[in-house]
Amino acid sequence: MYSLQTPPGPTVCINNRQVDYFCGFSYYSLQSHPSLIEAATVAMQHYGINAGTSRAGYGNLPIF
Repeated sequence: MYSLQTPPGPTVCINNRQVDYFCGFSYYSLQSHPSLIEAATVAMQHYGINAGTSRAGYGNLPIF
């Protein structure tokens, strides 16, 4: 089994091996930016988290 050990970016560590990463969809590599991580943490603490599905399946949250 493969294990991604670092955040996605141009290179990643998979099973203790540094490799070029051509998968995923983080065009700007923002997933590891400290400001984005902080903003996401604040939003999750305020609004909570929910399953990624339609509003019909799991109801409405104020953020939506």
